[in-house]
Amino acid sequence: MHTEAIDQTLAVLLWGEDADGEEDVVLLTGVLRQADGVFFVDRGENPRFALEDEWLPRIKRTNPDVLDVVDNAPFMLSLTVGNVEEIDDNYRPTGLKWPGGPA
Repeated sequence: MHTEAIDQTLAVLLWGEDADGEEDVVLLTGVLRQADGVFFVDRGENPRFALEDEWLPRIKRTNPDVLDVVDNAPFMLSLTVGNVEEIDDNYRPTGLKWPGGPA
């Protein structure tokens, strides 16, 4: 991870499926923060969510060609997400809800 990403806007691209099973992508932006050794995305009034340590190396500087797509966030993180019945060691609950999905 770029340490200069801390306190900067981070675009998080979540790749998954919508309620109809079609491929979909959701963009969330917030400020990358660190408190008590935990990194998280501060989304203001929206719920913030913690980033797993193993995800941190995947935070990259945004390619200038896609800045307009990610709301000009200088850093980005791409994650694949999915619905799971039970959480095990391979999956991490984020507390985030897919837009248009069940509440």
